[in-house]
Amino acid sequence: MVFMQDLQRFGEVLEQSAGAADDVTTRVIHMMADEIAREAFALAPKDTGELANSITVRYGKREAQVVATAPHAAFVEFGTWSHNIIDPKPGTYTIRPKRPGGVLRFTGKDGQVVYTKKVEHPGVEAQPFLAPAHQKVMDRYVGTLANAAVLMVMSP
Repeated sequence: MVFMQDLQRFGEVLEQSAGAADDVTTRVIHMMADEIAREAFALAPKDTGELANSITVRYGKREAQVVATAPHAAFVEFGTWSHNIIDPKPGTYTIRPKRPGGVLRFTGKDGQVVYTKKVEHPGVEAQPFLAPAHQKVMDRYVGTLANAAVLMVMSP
């Protein structure tokens, strides 16, 4: 159990080592960001490798950002939904040619070219990789940092 005098002692220790604490804090944050990036890389879908290879860390003083810069990163992380903005409905949405009487052309799953007047698209299910990586690393560090803080308070 932590008592009031322990908390006061902890505050005094932090004040005495403010400059060192900034350096340590920055290093710990950067280490955590590096771990998050490694976890995200491991979790990211790797159809072409573009998404996983776009994961980078931007470092700052007492901060870091783990980002995926591939154009489709947000679509993979969060998924998509019906894009029918005129008549939005849950579930599928219809894709039609831009020109009246035109057709859609695309390559099907089997590699064959498909021509059709419309496609019912259900959207894309999310495949999160950044959020789970962040959570996994944070879960590990929160316990470690809490234990370190208690040890600092308890040491003479």
